[in-house]
Amino acid sequence: MKNQFGTILVEIILFIVAGIAAYIFVSTAYNNLNGISNAAIANSQSLQNQLNTYITLDSCAYNNTTNLLYFYVTNRGGIVLNQNLTLLFVNGVLVNNTRIYITNSYTGTSAWGPYDTIVIVANISVTTNFYQVRIVASTGAYTQNLVYVNRTASTCTVV
Repeated sequence: MKNQFGTILVEIILFIVAGIAAYIFVSTAYNNLNGISNAAIANSQSLQNQLNTYITLDSCAYNNTTNLLYFYVTNRGGIVLNQNLTLLFVNGVLVNNTRIYITNSYTGTSAWGPYDTIVIVANISVTTNFYQVRIVASTGAYTQNLVYVNRTASTCTVV
């Protein structure tokens, strides 16, 4: 009788340990699956924002006395963008010394809304030449254009 009681006690302890192990396994699997699901939702939202972003480089201007290049960019998509997170690359190099202003706002706010135009003012030294310009919006979408700067005539043209 004493042996049977010891066997039953061991089986109860093993059953409890197995239950605790199963609970730990199921809760860990649930948390991991929930994290993966939340990451997928966030990634799809980011991709949707990028697909709904459409910006165009409308025109540019150059002032040879101040060495300032002006790029006029319009948000033609349906998403409000953060103009302060807009990046300018000239010939593949990030231009850090830029100022960005909203020049034409249909939304009347300080955000870069649909059909609003911003001007990116860059203080860079250029020669008369063609330049590859890429402007990246806050969602990661971009526009890339070839521009021609004529330093003598103080002009800039989007090709």
